[in-house]
Amino acid sequence: MIDVRQETDRIPGRPLGYIAAGVVASILLAAVVVIVIEALAPYTTRGLQTKMPGGIPRDVGHVEAFLYQVPTDAERQKAEALVRLSTWGWTDRAARRIHVPLTVATRLYLEELAGEAKGAAEKPSEKPKDKPTEKPATGAGGKP
Repeated sequence: MIDVRQETDRIPGRPLGYIAAGVVASILLAAVVVIVIEALAPYTTRGLQTKMPGGIPRDVGHVEAFLYQVPTDAERQKAEALVRLSTWGWTDRAARRIHVPLTVATRLYLEELAGEAKGAAEKPSEKPKDKPTEKPATGAGGKP
């Protein structure tokens, strides 16, 4: 029979100790660096106070992803509707009909509605008899 010698299953401890010490030292060094950076944060650009109320807007570094995007039909229709709702123009020139901005149309409608309400409140059930108005008597010098 052949006799095969087997090596021992022992890993030398000294190199493993060096590796473990190196890992622990690296973790401690990283923790110290983080603490120092956080301690110096008020003196870096992150800690600077701005004169803008509310600080720096979040979208300062925002870049539009679709620079050459073609508007959809719905976007075009919305833009046309916004233009029509905010400008004056002809609806039918032959019939002399125009469209007005929405704000003007709303104001005119509310004035008309207020006029109708005022007119309805002033209509009594019977017509009042006309009474002549009396002028105050004036004394010498045109004073009452």
